[in-house]
Amino acid sequence: MHTILVVDDCADYREFLETVLKRHGCRTVSRDSGPSALSALGELPVDGIIVDLVMAGMDGLELIRAIRRQHGHLPILLLTGGCIGLRNPYVNAALALGADMAACKGGGEVESIRGLLDLVAASGPAPRAGAAQSVPA
Repeated sequence: MHTILVVDDCADYREFLETVLKRHGCRTVSRDSGPSALSALGELPVDGIIVDLVMAGMDGLELIRAIRRQHGHLPILLLTGGCIGLRNPYVNAALALGADMAACKGGGEVESIRGLLDLVAASGPAPRAGAAQSVPA
């Protein structure tokens, strides 16, 4: 069973994502901010992460950058509600920083979650919490 970290500042949307993930046989860990997500990553083994782009304080771009720097490669799905298509410059920046895929909220999340779970399955078991991972230079 895979554990997915869900990071979104909207409680209702986190609950929706948790429901979808649980229907796919996943455990979930949810956080409402980037800093609390980074704290969770230091304490809990997770197999993949779903990140909201627009959050107060630390946004999704900053969170993705920190995840890559501190935790190596965990599969990351970026979700955004501000879609005008996935050619959005912020989405492109997130992909350049290391998000594996991106989707618009309100359409495409379920299919994108399946894609994330495929990446998780291909990447093997979650590293132990707090374990250092090699990060390519």
